[in-house]
Amino acid sequence: MHCISEILSFADKYRDVNPDRILLGKNFIPHELRKAVALQVELRRKLQHKLPSWAESHVYIPSKLALEQSSSMTIAKYKTRFVGEKDVVADLTGGLGVDLYYLSRATSEMCYYCEKQEQLAEAAKFNYNLLCQDRIPHVFCGDSLSMLDDLISKGVSLIYVDPARRAGIAGGKEYERKYAIRDCQPDVCKLIPLLPQNGSVRLLIKLSPMLDIKDTLLSVGVASEMHIISQKGELKELLLYCDMSKEISWEQVPITVVDLATANQFIFTLEEEQNAKYQLAEHIAQYLYTPNAGIMKSGGFKSLAIRLGLQILHPNTHIFTSNCLCDKFPGRVLKVHEIIPFHNKNFKALKSSVKAANVFCRNFKLTTNQLRDKLKMKEAETPYVIGLKAMGDEQFIVVAIPV
Repeated sequence: MHCISEILSFADKYRDVNPDRILLGKNFIPHELRKAVALQVELRRKLQHKLPSWAESHVYIPSKLALEQSSSMTIAKYKTRFVGEKDVVADLTGGLGVDLYYLSRATSEMCYYCEKQEQLAEAAKFNYNLLCQDRIPHVFCGDSLSMLDDLISKGVSLIYVDPARRAGIAGGKEYERKYAIRDCQPDVCKLIPLLPQNGSVRLLIKLSPMLDIKDTLLSVGVASEMHIISQKGELKELLLYCDMSKEISWEQVPITVVDLATANQFIFTLEEEQNAKYQLAEHIAQYLYTPNAGIMKSGGFKSLAIRLGLQILHPNTHIFTSNCLCDKFPGRVLKVHEIIPFHNKNFKALKSSVKAANVFCRNFKLTTNQLRDKLKMKEAETPYVIGLKAMGDEQFIVVAIPV
């Protein structure tokens, strides 16, 4: 690997130059360094947004993919709630090293970074020396599972792992299986039996939001908590926390749904959801509520409705309603302006009164694009025009405005 310090020195000198000109134009950068220098300049703005303190320290980013797959500062800091002051933390899938950096700041003990790819391990070692004034994590390059016994002998009490989705080939075509935890590498279902079962070593697993929640809890078997993390309406991560000393059935594992932009959180269990006796709405009331991405992923619709005193329009529509405003709802809150049964004769009046709108459909006979085309409406932030199924199987168009 080329000298990282030299690459960063050139990147700082040419920070205002277009990356394409760095690659192809005339400059004093050695030809073999140009690609790496251009990459640092290109990623600087994205790094500033995602990891501002890292950007200020002029860290080295070995690849676009490494930055894309890393946690943001906000999400990495969220994970520190699982770290005790005396925990010794090991990251078995180090990557760029962002998660371990923040986890290590929450403990007074030494921490360990493991990564198979030499390029990533070298970058992490360099960056930790820039970022950490003391207790610089130990960096190991190699197969982390082969180091597991040694890490446990060093007193590791919390293991963090971010399994990668495993690619495969079927019918001559490449594909990625995204829906089962056993399809990820390393397979945490094989990792768990290798750990002490007395709770002396806990496990924190970052999972793709594509994974099925029930299947994941059933497959792991020893989960203590699940966290569904979204930010600004976008689903980001699933986190699974496992303390092998606690016996919790998968139906009773607390599921925390949190949006980091609002700090709004909702906690429920699959058992609570299964047994929830919710109330179906007899009509569309004054307010509508559409859940955020985390609630949609969790499937905790009935539990949420009961907890907040809301009625459900239809079991499969996932929109709530009430006459009294609920300002603690984790999602979008709308005030109903007009309710139109879905009949063609009513469209003419709606098309003439609303020229542009934010159109979407839930459990409706048309897709969002089909409804927008039928109404001949341009896109706009507000008002909302919603196609939905409610009371029984009746279809409605609702015009609403944000609260």
